[in-house]
Amino acid sequence: MNDVYEIVDRQINIPKRSILYGLKTLYGTKDFTDSLNAYIVRLSMAHCVTPIDLIAEYIIPNIEKSKWNTTYPKKAKSIAISVSRTILSPSETSVKWTNRLEELTCIKNLSFLTMQPWKGIISPYMLIRKEKYWCPTCYSEMKEKFGFVYDPLIWSLKVIETCPIHNTFLAKICPSCKNSPSDKRSDN
Repeated sequence: MNDVYEIVDRQINIPKRSILYGLKTLYGTKDFTDSLNAYIVRLSMAHCVTPIDLIAEYIIPNIEKSKWNTTYPKKAKSIAISVSRTILSPSETSVKWTNRLEELTCIKNLSFLTMQPWKGIISPYMLIRKEKYWCPTCYSEMKEKFGFVYDPLIWSLKVIETCPIHNTFLAKICPSCKNSPSDKRSDN
């Protein structure tokens, strides 16, 4: 009987619960490190919502409080598009977004999905591409291995023109529709 009271008297440490799923990052694996943008896409897929809805509901209201109003879905889309490059760069916006996502997921070190660790070492000027580039062979291999594709951080860097694994030029134009994904982004 005394043992029961001793167990009850001990303080139970319940780990903090996350608001969003704590998806593991692809950082530190032999595969490419995913980018913060790719992590947000994977997180939205896990929650069965669009990335814009995830951003509008959980990220922007806590980061951009002074700019927020009742027209949030439309505003969220324009904010998400405008910061898609900024959140990868070593910027204050990137720090805010990674901190918020770490709070929501209870996953630490999301800054490694951005160029934040390189702040003060590499110039942020002309660092991140405006357009989306990818390696079609990597996409095929990712789909087969993981069941999904993601955009590694390295593909967002302007200085990277070829895939370091396949030694082929990164693609910018979809072979099916002959458009750039960036073109579609600006239309919406």
